[in-house]
Amino acid sequence: MGKWEEVLVSDIANNIQYGYTGKTIEEGKYRYLRITDIQKERVNWDIVPFSDISKENEISKYHLQENDIVFARTGATVGKSFLIKEVVPSIFASYLIRIQPSEKIFPEFLYQFFQSDNYWQQIRGHEVGAAQPNVNGKKLGQIKIPLPPLKTQKQIVSKLDALFARIDKSIGLLEENIQHTKDLMASVLDGIYEKHNDKMFTVEDICYKITDGTHSTPKYTDKGVHFLSVKDISKGVIDLSNTRYISKEEHDILYKRCNPEKGDILYTKVGTTGIAKVVDIEDEFSLFVSVALLKPKENILPIYFELILNSPKAYEQAQSRTRGVANRNLVLKDIKEIKIPLPSIKEQKNIVEFFNHYKIKHNNLLTQQTEKLKHLQSLKSSLLDMAFKGELVE
Repeated sequence: MGKWEEVLVSDIANNIQYGYTGKTIEEGKYRYLRITDIQKERVNWDIVPFSDISKENEISKYHLQENDIVFARTGATVGKSFLIKEVVPSIFASYLIRIQPSEKIFPEFLYQFFQSDNYWQQIRGHEVGAAQPNVNGKKLGQIKIPLPPLKTQKQIVSKLDALFARIDKSIGLLEENIQHTKDLMASVLDGIYEKHNDKMFTVEDICYKITDGTHSTPKYTDKGVHFLSVKDISKGVIDLSNTRYISKEEHDILYKRCNPEKGDILYTKVGTTGIAKVVDIEDEFSLFVSVALLKPKENILPIYFELILNSPKAYEQAQSRTRGVANRNLVLKDIKEIKIPLPSIKEQKNIVEFFNHYKIKHNNLLTQQTEKLKHLQSLKSSLLDMAFKGELVE
């Protein structure tokens, strides 16, 4: 297999370089590759904007070439890398660092190392800045890498490619199954909706009060009463962990207009619209305008109300009524017009019982599939670990 040695990235790089600082334009000769253009280890060059670069010496300096490896040097994806294989006339932006591998190392071997836990442990140790983590070229050059002979490097890459192709195929199939499982839940809700669509009522028909939270931004305090906005229920649960607070005195004033109580329905109406959640907590709270409050009459079970409002059919009605462009929103009139089926209380109880029983099975299946997906994804990490310890080739 030949002798392995430990080297620094700077030892096997012809160049470690920051990208071009410029502007994007609609038409030009050279695409302007940025961090955000690299998604899921791919670049859709057709939608990458053009650069305003024009000077010949700058073009030659920043022009991307086959086997270049670029890195995100700041932000949420700091340290993430991308190997240039599809060569188009392009340059790279200043928030990227480029490494140009020397003849000592097979580019694909180096790129695979940059996916390994070994690399990530080192890069996280070199992150600079707590609020906005970043890595600079000097620190990147100090990353240590195990280096076998070139022939062995190519053998390792060939082995990894074959194994990863099989894993990726399995991951793709499993992701399809997971999506299918999620779609089944929506189908069950639609089935409930369609079965009882001969008994349709508007939200206004089945509520004795429909209002929303305060339209004025209150004075926030360090402690006091929870003040909920759309972000606090956008995941389908009432999450008090990151809410702001208002004083008890201000809450008492706002409560006269909008008094959420157990069994009421909260409904998102700004930004993330059309998500319903029954109030099932004891804590006092007030609401911002981004959340509507629906107080159901006695002929509808709150848990059924939440269930049917979250069905695809009801959600589609909400989305068709949203207004605005940058910040989509629903007004109370829109919410009042949403139609839902309203069978008898006895039928509502049966529907909720059936759905809860199905949901347990559905969630168990989804958990099993998700665990399998995590296992397959971790398998890649294990193979990379083996590869860079010399355990994949003889």
